[in-house]
Amino acid sequence: RDLHSFPTRRSSDLPDACVLEHLLRHQETIVSRDQLAEHVWGGDYDPFSNVADVYIGYLRRKLRAAGVETPLIHTVRGMGYVLRDRGVSGDGA
Repeated sequence: RDLHSFPTRRSSDLPDACVLEHLLRHQETIVSRDQLAEHVWGGDYDPFSNVADVYIGYLRRKLRAAGVETPLIHTVRGMGYVLRDRGVSGDGA
């Protein structure tokens, strides 16, 4: 299944859609939690919050429910997340 066919509403409607949009725009590039939070929540983000991690979890579950069996969002320990169709060295996905 093509990731671009993942059903989303307007990005402003759902934070997880904004997270997916940002990861899609930066495929194969590690995106930090702070970068995600700035893109999705702007200046309203508490840097000590785990909100970015929570929405990554929601997004992973939605992708599995949509029939995407191979993990695409990988955790890069201490750095952030990367959208990739194969594993990354040291990922905790």
